[in-house]
Amino acid sequence: MSDEVAAVATKSQWSTNRTFWLGLCSGAVAGTLVDTILYPLDTIKTRLQAKPGTIKTPLTSSLYRGILPAIAASAPCGAVFFATYDISKHLLFQSSWYKKRVAGLDESSSLVFTNTMVHMMAAATGDMTSSFVRAPFEMLKQRMQAGIITSRSISSMAHVVRSAGLTALLAGYTSLM
Repeated sequence: MSDEVAAVATKSQWSTNRTFWLGLCSGAVAGTLVDTILYPLDTIKTRLQAKPGTIKTPLTSSLYRGILPAIAASAPCGAVFFATYDISKHLLFQSSWYKKRVAGLDESSSLVFTNTMVHMMAAATGDMTSSFVRAPFEMLKQRMQAGIITSRSISSMAHVVRSAGLTALLAGYTSLM
C-alpha cells in the first residue's frame, strides 16, 4: 500500500512541477510576444501623455525607441506572474480557508464562486509580484520613448539611480498594478 501512495505522490509532484514550468515558460514567451507586437501603440500612448516640449525626436524615427528594456522585462515579468499565480493558486486550494469554505457547500454555484475567488487572489498576487519586477524597466522604457533618455545601454538606469535615487526605479509600481 505504501508503494501505491508513493507512486501517487510522485505523480502529483511531477504534475505540479510540470504545471509550474509550463506556466513559467509560456508566460515568458507570451509576455515577450505581446510587448513586441504592441510596442508601437505603447510608444504613441507615452508620447501623447508626455509634457509638451519634452519629446525631442520625431515619432517616425523613434517608434521602437526603448524596446530593449521592454523586451528585457517581458520574459522575466511573464514568468514571474505565472509562476507566482501557480504557486499562489496551489497554496490557496490547499489552505484551511478554502477547505472550510468548501466543506459546508451544497450548491455548485457557491463552489464556483469560491474557486473563482481563489483564481482572482492568485492572479492579484502574481500581478503585484510581476509589477515589482517590471517597474524599473517600465520607467526606463518610458523615458526612452519620450526622448528624455537617449542612451541605449544599462548606463541609463545607473544615471537615473544617481540622479533620482534608488526609489526612482519603483516610481511607477502602483500604476502598474
